[in-house]
Amino acid sequence: VRRLGKKATAGQKRFAAAMALALVALAAWPVSYRVKAPCELQAVARRTVSAPFDATLLRSVVESGQQLEQGQLMAELDGREIQFRLADVLANHARAIKKADVALSAGKVAEQQMARLEAEGFAQEIKVLEYQQQHLEIRSPIAGLVLGGDLERAQGVALRTGDTLFEVGVLDEMRIDMAVPAPDLAMVEKGMPVEVRLESQVGGLLKSEVKKIAPRSEWKDGENVFLVEAVVANEDGSLRPGMKGKAKVFADKCPLVWAVTRRAWNYLRMRLW
Repeated sequence: VRRLGKKATAGQKRFAAAMALALVALAAWPVSYRVKAPCELQAVARRTVSAPFDATLLRSVVESGQQLEQGQLMAELDGREIQFRLADVLANHARAIKKADVALSAGKVAEQQMARLEAEGFAQEIKVLEYQQQHLEIRSPIAGLVLGGDLERAQGVALRTGDTLFEVGVLDEMRIDMAVPAPDLAMVEKGMPVEVRLESQVGGLLKSEVKKIAPRSEWKDGENVFLVEAVVANEDGSLRPGMKGKAKVFADKCPLVWAVTRRAWNYLRMRLW
């Protein structure tokens, strides 16, 4: 009986040792660490169309979501005020030139110079007004999709120079903006594989690689994150700006136990410090 007990005890010890070795080997097994992050799609190439000068919007002929060709008409500015001002300035310019000629004939050099300078000022103003008259039509700078700026309800409003009217984006390629948590940034490098699953698409994954990592963090949704970018082709046009989903960055391999416990360790490290 004692011999059987000893054999059973020795067998249990060997089994326990084997299990311990197996657990150690499993814990040390190298696996690819996956950095998970929420993501959003944006157009890679996008242009903002702004008001070229102070004016009144006459009409808008495009709306959000419309596909445009390069140079296609988007809106028109009201040129009536410019026309009135131009007529007035032209008249003032003609009077200044006549005044200068009269002063020159009378030998009044100082008065002639003042009138000539006044005429030059009116001439510059004429050039500006003529330029504005020639640019009352606002056209798309690129071929793409109108991402924002539906001004159909804003016709007749006064515009200031630089006011944003439209945003046009090229959707042949889409940028994947991933909000990577700050503790995971050390695991992410350029060129690492990326997989994305979108909320609005059933089945299928988008595959890409890390292209750019933001140099500084930002506060987003109550968390300190770094924006990491990737680019994906959009040949069929099914991807649109604003689509959201979840991304995985396949980082370098690390021991399984570290991959499993890393987030908990970082949490405890910061809480207990």
